[in-house]
Amino acid sequence: MASAASGSAKKDDTNSSKPAAKRPIPSIKESNPDVGAMMLPSLYRFTEGIPRKELKLMVSEAMICEEALEHEIRQLQDALEKPNEPHSAAVQIMLDTEITPPDRFFTVSALLGRLRDELATPLPPNSTLPALREQAGLLPPKKKQKKDDSSSSKPTTPVTLPSSTLEKQKQLLGLYKNSEYVKEHPQPTQLMALWKKISSHRSSIVFRRPVNPKEAPGYTERIQFPMDLSLIRKMIVARQIISYRDLHQRLGLICHNCVKYNGRESDYGVVTRDFESNADDMVLAAVLTATHEANQRASKPTTPITTTDASIKDNRDKGERAGGKATPSTVVKADKKSDPLPPLAASAGVTAKEAPEAGTK
Repeated sequence: MASAASGSAKKDDTNSSKPAAKRPIPSIKESNPDVGAMMLPSLYRFTEGIPRKELKLMVSEAMICEEALEHEIRQLQDALEKPNEPHSAAVQIMLDTEITPPDRFFTVSALLGRLRDELATPLPPNSTLPALREQAGLLPPKKKQKKDDSSSSKPTTPVTLPSSTLEKQKQLLGLYKNSEYVKEHPQPTQLMALWKKISSHRSSIVFRRPVNPKEAPGYTERIQFPMDLSLIRKMIVARQIISYRDLHQRLGLICHNCVKYNGRESDYGVVTRDFESNADDMVLAAVLTATHEANQRASKPTTPITTTDASIKDNRDKGERAGGKATPSTVVKADKKSDPLPPLAASAGVTAKEAPEAGTK
């Protein structure tokens, strides 16, 4: 009995000496399945229209960023397992700062910085950015709920955009399957109308002209493919942008460059997300409206040829095949109200075309 008790005590000692199993951190898909399902396709959509050289830089930075994130996660897990011990200097810096590894890599930060609303990466718990943004008036304005007014005389639009961000992202991801989105426009009229609507919005003020390198030090070194709204207009006129998809991709490049240079949590990062949100809404509305109009044109029935018109056309063809001579079926009876032939002409066998008008010599 004593040996059994001592053996069990030894087992307890060995079990207590083992470190506790690390609890896995729940992923985004586990914490919020809807957001997790939309995250990867949305990030992939942001890469559309970005030059290949920029994409290669993004991939290389993402691999280094992933290693840095895994290293910091391991340090934080070790600190959580030892709550009574003081934190190391590295852990304390991570807890105090709001800078994360993605913020140290410009292209990765530009990709994540374009996520918004439910898809946006959360700020640290003790972040002071929301308060600073509220003081500076940089928080996006709250959308007022529109009152239903059935007596309003304003015309209703043929399409309505969803209010949910996730539903809107689903529609944006489905644009590539829409023929109106990728269709080439023979004339730049519709593209110019959409460009004018986007460029006239209040959030597009900082994107209407090229960035002045004197006002933005290091811009030309960091941004290798600059883009702005004035350049997009020239590309539409020069027929380098010929579809809604081309225009949408150039707008995305504007947002990518702005977040890459300024940072995803900067003031310009907030402005960029507001601009891209409105641009997405306008492009989506233009494509859905064009699709609605195309479906209406396709559903309109064609006017059939009546029996009388068909018989007249058939008789005319028979007359032409007969060498211009009228057949009995092509003889048209004269209307009672039509002028009769003069008596002399009728007795002489003159046709109506050959007979002179009444009262002429």
